[in-house]
Amino acid sequence: MRVKKGNIDSLHISDEHFISMFEYHKDFKLETVKSRGVFNPKEWFNTFGKSLTRNITEATIVHTHLGLTLSLITHSRSQAVQVLAFAGLQRYIDYSRLLKIHLKDLWERIQHTKLTRVDIALDWEKIPYKVFKALKANREPFKWFNSTYYKTAKEKKRNYYINVVAYDKALKEKLSEPMECLEFSFSGAFFKDMYLKDLPKAIEKMEKAIKKKIGVTVKINPLFSHATVI
Repeated sequence: MRVKKGNIDSLHISDEHFISMFEYHKDFKLETVKSRGVFNPKEWFNTFGKSLTRNITEATIVHTHLGLTLSLITHSRSQAVQVLAFAGLQRYIDYSRLLKIHLKDLWERIQHTKLTRVDIALDWEKIPYKVFKALKANREPFKWFNSTYYKTAKEKKRNYYINVVAYDKALKEKLSEPMECLEFSFSGAFFKDMYLKDLPKAIEKMEKAIKKKIGVTVKINPLFSHATVI
């Protein structure tokens, strides 16, 4: 099987000073939906399609001048740290293009923030049988709604190293052509002490990990084209 192209679909970074970066900037508007005295889970769900879990102690929606919405949360296990998510970088809609522009604009200010999670999307018209066979060698499939999660025997709800899920991307994004996605979600434990500036090094590490899991050589595309490289 030839080299398979992969793309960064979500990028989560953490820092202690995100609020101060957005708070007094004219291009951003902050909407607090969970904090002491504030709890508006419906607004969070309507914006991101996800529920506010108990381990999230503070949650803020960052509205940008480009019409984008970013999630900014604090977890109970690390109260001093805020996690900022750029989710949907590889969707087949204009939103992804605008999100990349926004990320590029912020790059100089956030390159020293810590890598907390990176999701890699491998898109196929149909995921090859040999890929599923390789995954099943040490992971059990678990179907939940329209997605199938591949979990090791020791895993519970979440693996803090690597999570793997397959789903029908054409159905999820209402595409006219058939497309299936195998997504690898790499958590903070995988990156240890890597920062956003270390992303090229992190990409090499993820490529090796994916090949080890499915036996396919993967080349992850850079976030920005050569014309817009920072």
